[in-house]
Amino acid sequence: MLRIVFILSVLFISCGQLSAQTDIQDSSITTPRTSDYMSKSPSGALWRSVIPGWGQYYNEEYWKAPILFGSAVGLSGLIVYFNSEYQNYSDQLENATKKGSKIPIESVEDLSDTYFPITKSKLTDFEIRQIKGNKESFRDSRDMMAFYLLGIYIISAVDAYVGAHLYDFNVDDEIGYNVGINSIGLPELSFSYSF
Repeated sequence: MLRIVFILSVLFISCGQLSAQTDIQDSSITTPRTSDYMSKSPSGALWRSVIPGWGQYYNEEYWKAPILFGSAVGLSGLIVYFNSEYQNYSDQLENATKKGSKIPIESVEDLSDTYFPITKSKLTDFEIRQIKGNKESFRDSRDMMAFYLLGIYIISAVDAYVGAHLYDFNVDDEIGYNVGINSIGLPELSFSYSF
């Protein structure tokens, strides 16, 4: 599992570097600045968001990057933990419910391949049900953490894409609003527009 995640990460990082190189090559061509000019590439931000937080770092939203990256790393760690516990309880349940069997002996002189019968575990039915419940609980927790990790990836990608589109957005003080309390203690909302 970790090998696959590592290989996919390396693959996407290399794709992001190729995208960054094409961005650099495209920026060397002089283009007239118009109102449609965007200094941050939305597709570049989207490719960089394969690693949560990298697209935000590209968009210079530095405070979002460690939050998304830390969330993804934490959830990945929880997935690994819950999966190992699930496998542990799965093995315990299999050993507790295994019936005995024998492998036929090929020759009387060679007894190395003999599998002696295993008797049923001395666990009670309540303990077996408890192991089964723990197994299902850890499986459900693992699946839920994987669902949350998918949500972090989607949030990171959408935020990076929208952030790249809005990077050059003008935020002058021409339009403003103010929320406050008036003189008699009631909430007040005021809008202002300057020419």
